[in-house]
Amino acid sequence: MQLPQYNSSMSNITYKTYSLRQTVIVFFLLTGLLFNFLQTSAQDTAHTKSIKIISSYKPVLKPATKWSFSASPLPSVSSKESVIYRLPDQQFKVIMKPVDLKPAVYVSDSISFVNHHFLKAGYGNFRRIYADAGSSWGAGKPIQVQVMAGHHAIRGDLPFQQNNRSYAGAHVQIYQKNHVLGARASFSRQNLYYYGLDPANINAKKDSLLQTFDHFNIHFDWSNPQPNDLGITWHPTLQASRFSDLSSYELNAVFRVPVSVSIGEKSSFSLLMDADLTRYNPAGASVYDNHIFGVKPSFAFPVRDLTFDAGGRFAWDQGELVFLPQFGMEAFLRSKALILQAGWQSSLQKNNFQQLVDANPWIRQPLLQFNTRKDEIFLGFRGDLPYDFSYRLRGGVTHFHQLPLFINVKQPSVFDVISESSLQTIHLQGSVDWVHSDKLSAHADMDIYQSVRQEKAEHPWHFIPVQVNMSASWKPVKNFILTGKISGWDGPYAQKDLAGTYTKLPAVVDLNVSVDIKVHKLFSLWLEMNNIFNQAYQRWYQYPVVGLQAVGGIRLNFDQIK
Repeated sequence: MQLPQYNSSMSNITYKTYSLRQTVIVFFLLTGLLFNFLQTSAQDTAHTKSIKIISSYKPVLKPATKWSFSASPLPSVSSKESVIYRLPDQQFKVIMKPVDLKPAVYVSDSISFVNHHFLKAGYGNFRRIYADAGSSWGAGKPIQVQVMAGHHAIRGDLPFQQNNRSYAGAHVQIYQKNHVLGARASFSRQNLYYYGLDPANINAKKDSLLQTFDHFNIHFDWSNPQPNDLGITWHPTLQASRFSDLSSYELNAVFRVPVSVSIGEKSSFSLLMDADLTRYNPAGASVYDNHIFGVKPSFAFPVRDLTFDAGGRFAWDQGELVFLPQFGMEAFLRSKALILQAGWQSSLQKNNFQQLVDANPWIRQPLLQFNTRKDEIFLGFRGDLPYDFSYRLRGGVTHFHQLPLFINVKQPSVFDVISESSLQTIHLQGSVDWVHSDKLSAHADMDIYQSVRQEKAEHPWHFIPVQVNMSASWKPVKNFILTGKISGWDGPYAQKDLAGTYTKLPAVVDLNVSVDIKVHKLFSLWLEMNNIFNQAYQRWYQYPVVGLQAVGGIRLNFDQIK
């Protein structure tokens, strides 16, 4: 958990600034060094006619309906592959959301259905409390159950700089021949305060600055993992939630019915029908609805060495009909090593109260809701190279309509949400991945938006223009694992006052590291360090974050399957 921190006065805030050019140079330098290391360390030709076992994992057979392989499928014997390219469903999240600064999570913290039971607890500076517990039953049985609960808390050095969150949830999975039924329920409560650098809050009562968010959520789904006799697969889902603060509440329901039909061996037709319903009851204002209904047909087919996915979504956004084109193409230039990609994708992002709070919890209650449309035309490449190395790079033009921006000019500690009717950008993004058995893996990605034109605001307030992330996991010996993540972004623009003056927040580089040592089969020790560079940076103007954090503790395991 990463919480904001500031010092006792604004004059004590210090920053280490990093320019956009430095951030990009560091990204490509580290990526190049990683790629050079992979090439030089793997130049072993003695195994050209042998099988080299690189994983220490001991496989266990499962029923066919419960297989969940993450590895890539074996290459085809034919020199020319016929691959159906399917555009992913564009439930995009705009980059306004704060960057996750937590270290990469060790895989042992996640629960799989192997009758796994654990308790993880720790304590750190800034009076940080960390407690998670989980249990699962039903390994290898038709009914599988998973339960989790936890509590996280932290308190900074400044007045009202507190944040705590408690949660609990359960998940049930039922397998019946070629059908899988799932149900989930969860509840969470988060308490925090408007602690921003606001002179008006010096003598304020603590209760007047309190923000409490409750979120109750249920989810149901039904699927057939394998096509039936007619070649049809489906996966309908229903999700309902109630999100509230101390004075208002919001009801949400999302119903999705995706159906896919195979046409021969190489083509398919898909149809997605969905309804996204929201009713918001703000304090002191009228109740209003924000509904989106959609129908999305698409057709995937090959043409020689090319694969196409053509379709579009007809959406009714608050009563207005819009068409969202979905077109994608892939060309295999050098088998899987070099694949050309091109496409035109459009999507809608609902900006309900819950989504806006997830992005920025220090907002004022919005009295109206609007949804963001994103249009993107791109060209790029992706591929899988020898030695478990993969890459992706693409660039294009992205146009946002009704993009939410954040300003805190009326009250420094409270943000108002405004709408930018049109923001045109040049968009470049890329990523690289490397996996060396189960002992060493690395990932890097970069996202760049260069604003070209916007209609209303002078700058895209608090919209991050450049973001770079790198993470790695290393397991040199059986009972020791080291994970790390470094995140960097160019500071966004922030409006300072009603007169229109503004500032550009400094660039940020944040390093996080975690260590897990298994001392005994029943328990292990762990340590996390966040914001190692100890920067009091501001993701949101007037909200500096907590500095160097260290938290450690013990994890108890009660597994019933070895």
